[in-house]
Amino acid sequence: MYVGLIGNHTLQVLPIVELTFGESDGEHRIATYKAKWDEEYRKRKKIKNVFAKGLSDEVAAKIADTCTTAFHALWLHDYGRVDLRLTHDDAVYVLEVNPNPFLAQENEMADAAEKAGMTYNAFIQRIVEEALARGAA
Repeated sequence: MYVGLIGNHTLQVLPIVELTFGESDGEHRIATYKAKWDEEYRKRKKIKNVFAKGLSDEVAAKIADTCTTAFHALWLHDYGRVDLRLTHDDAVYVLEVNPNPFLAQENEMADAAEKAGMTYNAFIQRIVEEALARGAA
């Protein structure tokens, strides 16, 4: 799962994006380079980025709290992304905290921002505004 965050003191947690694996052929479901970037491999294995479905409010809140804590603990600013795993019993494990995730259109962060109601330009503008506000403080 990928969770984008925007802000500084008060964070906006963007909708949760999940990497789904359609066909694993016995392979481990790990977000390798090919699973993330090789379009032919993704098509063949039916790997997709989708917005997480079926999470209870409690689990979604636990994910948001975990991501917010990780963001602040590592002194991130303005925006970032937390990559995590959710186990069968709803335990949340942080895999990576990315202070400079890929921001291109039609990628996880931009898609999540759009789902949250921001156009791509508004999303980038929001990041700039967060940085400027932090610099002025």
